[in-house]
Amino acid sequence: MVAEKLANLERQFNETNAELQQFKEVLDKLQLMIDRGEKLVSGLAGEKTRWEATLIDLDETFINSIGDCILAAAFMSYCGPFPSEYRDSLIANWVNVVDMHKIPYTQGFNFAEFMAGAAQARAW
Repeated sequence: MVAEKLANLERQFNETNAELQQFKEVLDKLQLMIDRGEKLVSGLAGEKTRWEATLIDLDETFINSIGDCILAAAFMSYCGPFPSEYRDSLIANWVNVVDMHKIPYTQGFNFAEFMAGAAQARAW
C-alpha cells in the first residue's frame, strides 16, 4: 500500500517534471519569437520615418504633376528645332503663364529630369 502510493507519487512527479520541461521549451520558443519581433519593430521604426518623408515628396510631386505635364508637353511640341538659349526663354515664358494661372508645378522645372530622372539624364 505505501509502496503503491510511493510509486504513484513518483509517477506523478515524473509526469509533472516532463510537463514542466515542455512548458520551459514553449517559453523559450516564445521568448525567442518576442526578441525577434522586438528587433523587427525597432528596425522598422527607422523605415517609418523614411516612408513618411517619401510620402510627403510623392504628395508634392503628385500636386505639381499638372503643371509639369503642361510644361513638358509644350517643350516637346515646340522646342525641338531651337537652340538651347531660345528653349530656355520659351520655358521661362511658359512658366510665367503657368504661374499666372496658379497651376502648381515644380520650381526649377527641368525637362530632362521630368522625362527620365536625374540619374538617367546624367548618363546621357
